[in-house]
Amino acid sequence: MKRYLHSFSLLLSGLFFITIGFLFFNQNLYLFRFIQLIIALGFILYGVSHFLSIFSRKRKPLISFIRFLFSWAYAIYIYVNPFRFFIIVPYLFSFWSAITSLIQFINFIYVYHENKLKHRYFILLDAISNLLFALLLISDPLEHFFIITYLVGFYSLFFGSTEIIKAINSYYMEKHHREPLNRVAIPLPIFFAAFIPNIIIKRINNLFEKDQSIINKKNSKEVDMEILIHLKDSGFESFGHCDISYQGTIFSYGCHNPHSRKLFGALGDGVLILADRDAFIQHAVENEKSTIIQYGLSLSPKQKKIVDKRVLELLSYSDPFYSDAELYYQTHNEDDPEIKDYLSRVFRHTKAKSFRFTEGKFKTYFVFTTNCVQVADYFLSMKEINLVNVSGLITPGTYVEFLNREMDANNPLIVERNIYSPQTKKK
Repeated sequence: MKRYLHSFSLLLSGLFFITIGFLFFNQNLYLFRFIQLIIALGFILYGVSHFLSIFSRKRKPLISFIRFLFSWAYAIYIYVNPFRFFIIVPYLFSFWSAITSLIQFINFIYVYHENKLKHRYFILLDAISNLLFALLLISDPLEHFFIITYLVGFYSLFFGSTEIIKAINSYYMEKHHREPLNRVAIPLPIFFAAFIPNIIIKRINNLFEKDQSIINKKNSKEVDMEILIHLKDSGFESFGHCDISYQGTIFSYGCHNPHSRKLFGALGDGVLILADRDAFIQHAVENEKSTIIQYGLSLSPKQKKIVDKRVLELLSYSDPFYSDAELYYQTHNEDDPEIKDYLSRVFRHTKAKSFRFTEGKFKTYFVFTTNCVQVADYFLSMKEINLVNVSGLITPGTYVEFLNREMDANNPLIVERNIYSPQTKKK
């Protein structure tokens, strides 16, 4: 019955987004007015929450009061000036498109062109297209507002269609007790998905204030592969990090060479860490103060053989790489506590091995494209076997959103979910 309710909710969600999509295509004025009122109401409720927090000892009352005044003032402004509110929308889309263009230009120059990867000129074409779209919108915002309505309408129709496909798959799995016909995952917009880990970490912290136990959901199936999402309270790392664990070994990809980093650590050599699973998690929780959400997958013997081949293929594109701490230890036969970069800290506590990619798409790490999620995607989106299809998911946030939905829908591949946190008494 739970599965049928889940299927029904997905069906309703799909029909809702399809309806919204058609309304955007028709540029329905009532829809725009409704959106305006919903946003104004959202700012009102946001202001109320900060007004109530004035009386909480955990919050700073002056900051809460300022946020309350700002939220209510902006809500009134939106309600009274609908024309000026909607004229902001093209500028926001123009800014979004310009940022996307910049990201793709960097991706083309430093990742695809420098490493001579295939299809690199498609990346350049994408960058130019986004730049032209940004200039088109900002040149005459009102005149080109209809373009935005069509784009949002198309996305709503596409998203709604995938929700209906998920509903059919969910019903099929329950009715026939078989694997789904097909699994399609449409990612959230990257700016929304990026903030999902930060929202989740706050919920987890609130939960641990009441209960110090580890959250755990599992069945009797053996866990062969794990997806580990690292979360932190603040800073750049609050956007999340994704690792894969396979048969007791962690595969952690990132910009781990401190001597090659550019653009504030967003770009650099792609380095893969291989470490003992338990030691790595213990280090991440105790020393790095990360909260880790773990999802366990159960694989068939055939699937495990294919993953074994993928591991060997991945390592064939790399050479051994040594952290500063490991090089110092090899030379002096002792540790230097002044060496504090991340790769050295991991080696110091786990004796992990590391490899630097010498060719292929992982040779250059870029936080917005060839990032930690791409290595997870390398293992999980294989067409040869029926693993979780996460094709198109870009950020750790979209992984969390997708895996939580699949776990709650009793996806037979995801058999376990745990939380490891600095606030737990045991690991």
